[in-house]
Amino acid sequence: MKTNHVVGTPGRLLAGTSALLLGACLAGALSARAADAPKPSAPGDAASDADDAELLNWVQFGVGGNFISGDKAQFQTQKGLPSGAFGGLEGFHFESPVDKKGLFTADGRGMFDNHDYSIKLELSHPDKGFIRAGYSQYRVYYDGIGGYLPSNGLIFPGLFDNRLAVDRAHTFFEAGLTLPDKPVITFRYDLDTRDGLKDTTSWGQSTLTPKSVQKKIVPGFRDLDETRHTFSLDVKHAIGNTEFGLGGRYEIQANDDLKTIYQQPTQGTTARTLNQAEGVHADIANAHAYTDTKLNDKWEFTTGYSFSTLHSVLSGSRYNKAIVTPLSATDTRFANLAGGSDLNQYVMNLNLMYSPSTNWFIIPSVRVEKEDLTGSATDNVVTGTATPVVSPATQFANNDKGSLYVTEALDLRYVGITNWAFYTRVEFSEDRSDLSEQFGTNITKAATIFRDTEWNRLLQKYTIGANWYPIRKANFGAQYYHRISDNDYHNTLDSTSNLGTSGDRFPGYLGAQNFDVDDVNFRMTLRPLPLLTLVTRYDYQLSTAYTQPDLLAGIESARNQRHLIGQTISWTPLNWLAVQANGNYVRSTTHSPVEDLTGAMTGVVLSAPNNYWTAGLTLGFVLDDKTDLQTSYSYYRANNYVDNSLVGLPYGAGARQHEVGVTLTRRISRSMRWNLQYAFSSYHDETSGGALNYEAHGILSSLQYRF
Repeated sequence: MKTNHVVGTPGRLLAGTSALLLGACLAGALSARAADAPKPSAPGDAASDADDAELLNWVQFGVGGNFISGDKAQFQTQKGLPSGAFGGLEGFHFESPVDKKGLFTADGRGMFDNHDYSIKLELSHPDKGFIRAGYSQYRVYYDGIGGYLPSNGLIFPGLFDNRLAVDRAHTFFEAGLTLPDKPVITFRYDLDTRDGLKDTTSWGQSTLTPKSVQKKIVPGFRDLDETRHTFSLDVKHAIGNTEFGLGGRYEIQANDDLKTIYQQPTQGTTARTLNQAEGVHADIANAHAYTDTKLNDKWEFTTGYSFSTLHSVLSGSRYNKAIVTPLSATDTRFANLAGGSDLNQYVMNLNLMYSPSTNWFIIPSVRVEKEDLTGSATDNVVTGTATPVVSPATQFANNDKGSLYVTEALDLRYVGITNWAFYTRVEFSEDRSDLSEQFGTNITKAATIFRDTEWNRLLQKYTIGANWYPIRKANFGAQYYHRISDNDYHNTLDSTSNLGTSGDRFPGYLGAQNFDVDDVNFRMTLRPLPLLTLVTRYDYQLSTAYTQPDLLAGIESARNQRHLIGQTISWTPLNWLAVQANGNYVRSTTHSPVEDLTGAMTGVVLSAPNNYWTAGLTLGFVLDDKTDLQTSYSYYRANNYVDNSLVGLPYGAGARQHEVGVTLTRRISRSMRWNLQYAFSSYHDETSGGALNYEAHGILSSLQYRF
């Protein structure tokens, strides 16, 4: 099994490089200031005016820490901060003119123990070009605690350290020529990487449950090792009233990941791990072009074209390993996974803007997209327990898909009535796909499962809205849209249709699915007093899904209603006090006919509410001419969790969170500023039986110097 990759040397090397660069910038700046230090002068003379010049360069150092009781991994996941001490260079900026128009800039950051580093250098001249280069790295935290069974309190938090993290890094180089009256040429290279451990929703099974029913709540994790190289070249130029653009992009992607899932841990001879190696290597090439022509004062025409081709190669295997004794149970395993896919994509855009007067804007547009996709995969079945055997019989799967998407849209905008702006948009999309699928257990024989499916979709969306500005202290906005998506499926060839009621026809039993969405929202901004602003928003959405299975009557399979109410208040009642308050309430519930089933199915599937509300208050105080104090409080509550774990899968969120923050800012001098921040956070989660709960205290002190 792969081990976790901890970034150490590259980050410290980068931090050291940043420190040297920063030191050189500061040394040069301070030396220049010392050499050119002016003598004391009276207010109003040239030297005094120089002292009042804007300080464009700055450096800020900080040190702090978080003290946590409870689930440290959950705190790290929500806040993106480490659970201990951290500190270093919060940031710096340095700029210096080059010649008369050129400019050199350097920006950076380096926070130790948070794996947060960055540096960016740029040299630019508006009449010549630019060169940019940089590196950044940051850490994303994950909680690998797994699931929770409320009926008997079963949870597996101790299988491994659930404080998981992935380091994401980005390196780039960009250069461009911007010569006057010449084509603008830009080249760019990007390198993106992901390295580390994260949780996965592919959970393992346990039978330490009431009646030994299998429940998949055992945590798993993914070990990521991913790299992507991207090269791009773009050229644009204007001839007369037309601007032309032409470019290309080439991408190389290599993912070599490993998924580990625990199966029946702490259950003696059946305890084991399931490891799945997943390799995806892909090459993507793209060519694109555009034109933008201003025909006259009333007409403008734009076009765009893009062609992309992708070739991917798959590899991998799935195997299990006993934890205690030789295996006495089996899992679905395979070896020698091979295959891949090829995709060609063609996209064309045409847009025309017509302004018959200063009050009207009419924009018709057309988008056409065509995709051709083929894919295939083979593997060998692994059988046996104590002595696994790789079967010579090969499983294979093939698919071939062709799609065509055509979208037409018309946008209208009218501003001919004083203090009013009206707009509307109509959009139609006609989509069609043909999908052929095959699956077999021996590559030398015909497929045992095959299906040919034709899919047609008609998408319609109608939008209308208006903004009204009756007085300077008030404005209103309203919008409504209706969206229709009609999907028809026709299985022209389906081997599973002969399997009767005992066969698995998914998804071949679907004949049609239709989705309707209605949404209306209102916005209001009021300024009843010069220093008081009120912003109110209301949004209502109704979504329905209609499903038509083969040989059965159609039903309304789901209905969702959503209300959102939001209010923000900004007020400065005194010259030393500023107040901002906000609140949001969301009421959203999804219903389906399965909720009404009785007998053995009672309570198996419940309604899916997603109701929650938030509230926040921020106060800003001016203590004196050099000291500011800011305090804040926020609250979050969701109460939708229902424990039906004895008969089904619990859904819904059930959590409560309080957060308090205090920031003290002291301007020591014109060039020096000190900040002290304190934060408290309390989180309680019902869906984990309290396993995700935490309380955290955080403190950060920072010092900024401007020069």
